[in-house]
Amino acid sequence: MILSERIFSELAGLVGYRSSFDKEDFIDTDIQASESGLLVNGVHALINSGNLLATLADGPQNFIAFTAYDLQTTFAKGTIVKSGDKLYTSLQDNNQDHPVSDVTWWKPTSLLSQVLRRTYRDAVTTVLNSFLDTKKEAGAGKELLSSGMLLNENGRLPDQIEKKGRFVGFLIRPKETDLAVVLRRVGVQFSGNGAIPIKIYRITSDEPLQSIPVNYQHQGKFFYDSLSSPVSLPYWSENVMGETYLVGYDENDLPEEARAVRVARTIGKGNCWGCNPAYATIVGKWSPYVEIKAISAPANALGDEESYTYHTDTNFGLNLVFDVVCDVTERVIQQRNVFARAIQLQWAIGLLEIMAASTRVNQAGNVAEVKAYNYLYEFQNPQNPHTLLKQAMKSLNLDLSDLNETCLPCKDANTGIEIGAW
Repeated sequence: MILSERIFSELAGLVGYRSSFDKEDFIDTDIQASESGLLVNGVHALINSGNLLATLADGPQNFIAFTAYDLQTTFAKGTIVKSGDKLYTSLQDNNQDHPVSDVTWWKPTSLLSQVLRRTYRDAVTTVLNSFLDTKKEAGAGKELLSSGMLLNENGRLPDQIEKKGRFVGFLIRPKETDLAVVLRRVGVQFSGNGAIPIKIYRITSDEPLQSIPVNYQHQGKFFYDSLSSPVSLPYWSENVMGETYLVGYDENDLPEEARAVRVARTIGKGNCWGCNPAYATIVGKWSPYVEIKAISAPANALGDEESYTYHTDTNFGLNLVFDVVCDVTERVIQQRNVFARAIQLQWAIGLLEIMAASTRVNQAGNVAEVKAYNYLYEFQNPQNPHTLLKQAMKSLNLDLSDLNETCLPCKDANTGIEIGAW
């Protein structure tokens, strides 16, 4: 059971931060917004900009490693840079030769804004992971397949594929709502060595979700590259229901002397038990949940599914290792206000811990440090934030009555009642 990366953008602004409106207290406006009406400052009066600034490490260079601005460097959208004693956020990709004063390309931000942004994300992560862990222990949200593979064999080195300037690889489509494919390893088999990017696309976007650099040095044998971070391909994606993905490479990116080595199998067709029972077994494990086909397409028309050619006798030198899991991202997004109180408290704890662990030496910081420590760890106090958080987590109730039944807990053996909410 997983949550997709977009959960963070969808839950941004669920809980806000109240600025003091002091000229030294510059907070990005999106951090101040609160969809739920809850503010992290509302947990305790200690949480204010003065106390945070007094207890943070001296200067952005000692707390978070920001990149120094340089006119000749190209910056991606969302990159934070420091110029003098100010911080700026890049508003666009390919940001080069634009001074930080250009409001089309840059937006001022602050150290405190970035600390608040980071700790808010940490709070969302902690609350949601704790929630999911609790439900897993109760038997909900099954992992449907672990470390499934497309193929159980290598290609024969003489069986090489002619390069035609296409994009080649696999079309991947989760078959049912609330399911996701999680890529863990990509296997490649080429006739020659060299580097090639393996790209992952949503067919609704021209930009790859991820480009995985593979340096193939294995002389015709399959090589499996473990992804530094698993890539989730959910049924729901950016408000698209029933998303389709592509995993493959541009043939023009292959090293000049290299060709893909073919495995002559129809991907996803494992009904020939007599000719290859092992292959039929592995296909039978994932085919109920996900559709996977070998395709080629014009490299400049990946969004046009009608331009695809489907192949029944090749893998284009690729293999995949993946999980199939239940994905409750859409349900959490739809009912996000359920989590607002727990996120507010977890965020408050994170900010109070910054104060309590401060190594700064100044009067205001020292006072805040002691008070924050006492509030955090006076567990006999019924208003202790850890106690309040435990109560908030216990009361979480997410309605999943219309979740894919594959992912729901089984019916109670004694009562026959099926659980419809977590």
